[in-house]
Amino acid sequence: MRRRAVALLLCLWAPLAACDSQSRTAAPGPTAAPAPAAPAAADAPLEGHLVSRATVARVLERGVPPQWFGMYAAGKKIGYGHLELRPARPGEPGRLVSSLEARMGGGGADIALHEDRFYQGEPPHLLLEIRQREESGGAVVERRYRRDGDHMVAAQVIDGRAQPQRRIAASRETLVDALDEIAVDPASAAPGRTVRVPGFDTTAERDRTTEVTVVEVGARRIAGVDTEVVVLRSLGEGEQTPTRTVLASGAVMLSTAIGEGMELRREEPAQAQSDVVGFDIIGDAVPVDRALGDPAALGALDLIVTVPRGFRLRDAPNQEISRRPDGALEVAIRSRPGLPVLPDERRAALAATAAIDAGDPAIAALAREIIGQERDRAAQVERLVRWVHQHVAKDLSTNLATASQVLARRAGDCTEHALLFIALARAAGIPAREVSGLVYMGDEVQRFGWHAWAEVDLGGRWVQVDPSWGEPLANATHLTLGVGEDADWVAALGGLTISAPAPRR
Repeated sequence: MRRRAVALLLCLWAPLAACDSQSRTAAPGPTAAPAPAAPAAADAPLEGHLVSRATVARVLERGVPPQWFGMYAAGKKIGYGHLELRPARPGEPGRLVSSLEARMGGGGADIALHEDRFYQGEPPHLLLEIRQREESGGAVVERRYRRDGDHMVAAQVIDGRAQPQRRIAASRETLVDALDEIAVDPASAAPGRTVRVPGFDTTAERDRTTEVTVVEVGARRIAGVDTEVVVLRSLGEGEQTPTRTVLASGAVMLSTAIGEGMELRREEPAQAQSDVVGFDIIGDAVPVDRALGDPAALGALDLIVTVPRGFRLRDAPNQEISRRPDGALEVAIRSRPGLPVLPDERRAALAATAAIDAGDPAIAALAREIIGQERDRAAQVERLVRWVHQHVAKDLSTNLATASQVLARRAGDCTEHALLFIALARAAGIPAREVSGLVYMGDEVQRFGWHAWAEVDLGGRWVQVDPSWGEPLANATHLTLGVGEDADWVAALGGLTISAPAPRR
C-alpha cells in the first residue's frame, strides 16, 4: 500500500501517468472565466501544447524554485515532498533538471524517494536521462534510464549489487510535455483546450500519453490576495479517475488531487514536514456492518458498496457489478476463473521490469526449483503460492522495491508477497500481474483491509490467487479495485463503504 502510494505521488507531480484513450474535451466548470484576449505570439500556447514559448524560455533560464507539499489520503497526512526545476550542474546531462524528493509513512515504515529528470536545452527539449533512488528500512534501489539513440539504457543497482543493463524503447517525453502539467499560465490558458502529451513511466518502463484539458480559468482569494488560477484535468492510460490540478502564474502548483481520496497541498516547508501520521492497518480499513465468518471458507459473497464520485468499481475475474436505483453497487464476488486473457495482457504479464525482476538469476533458479518436474500449470501456480506463503515472513514495516530484494530478505507485507510471486511466475513462463483492493480481515476486526494479491493466466482466463494467505484460488472476500499498473484506485480512499446483506434463507 505505501509503495503504491509513493508511485502515485510521482504520478501526481511528474509527467508519468498517461493515457491512449480517445481525445475528449471537458466542458469548462461553472465558474470558468471568459477566454482571455489573444496573447502575443511569444505568450501564445505552442502548437499541440498548453504552455507558451515564453514560459519554456523563462523556465530554461531561471528554473522554478522548490515547492513543498503535504500528501493526504482520506484527510490524513501520509507524507510530504518537494519539487523544483533547476539548471543542470557541471557534469550533469542536458540543461534543465526536474527534481523530486518525497517521503512517506511513519516510524520504521518510511519510504524516501528522489528522482531527477534531465532535459535538453535546445528544441525539442528531449528527456535525456532519469536517475531515481528509493530507500526503505535500509534497502536501497538506484535506477537510471539514459537515452542512447532510439533506445533508453536501463540500469539498476539493488543494495549495491548491479543488475545487467537492458535496452528499452526511447521516450518521446520533452520538457514542454512536462510543463503542460505544471506550468500553464492563467493569462494564456483557454477553457476547453485539450492536448495529449507523452511521459515516461518508470513503473511500466514505457511512454504513456496523458490527456490534459483546461477546465477553468478564474480568480481565487489566496492568503487574502485575489489570484488568477488555471484548473487542469488530466486522465491517463487505463485510468478512470482524472487528476485535478490548480496552478497559479509562475509555475506555482497550489494543489493536485485524484478523486476525493488523494491530494497534494502546497505548504510551507516546516508545515509540509510536520504531523505525518502514515497508514494504520486497522484504522484505515473499511468497516462492514456484520461479521462474515472465516474468509478462507467463503467461496461466494454478496456486498453493497458505495464509492466516491467519479470512481468506477471494475468487473474482475471474481466479481460482477450491478448498480442499484440509489446509486450503490451490488457486488457479487465468487471464487472462480473469470475474464479471458487478451494477447496484449499476456505479453505484459510475462515481461521483466525494474520491480518485477524476473530475469534475476536467483529468482529464475528458485522458480525452476519450486516447479521441479511438474508440468500442470495449475499445480505449478499452487507450488509457487505455497512457497511464497511459507517462506516470506509477514512484516508490515517492510517496504521493498524489487522482487529480488524480497527474495533476499524473505519478509514483507502483502505487496512484497505479491511482488515475489509474480516475478517467480513470470520467470516460469506463467503470465501474472498484481491486483490491488480490499480483503476481509476476519470477525475479530470486522473490516476490509487494503491488500495486494495476484492473478494468473490459467487456461486462457485470469484466476486470482493470494500468496499472502496461501490461497491458490483467492477467497470470495477479495474486492478488486485495480489491476496491473492501475494506481488511481487510491481515489477510493476515505469515500468507500461496504455492507453485507444477510444471506437469503
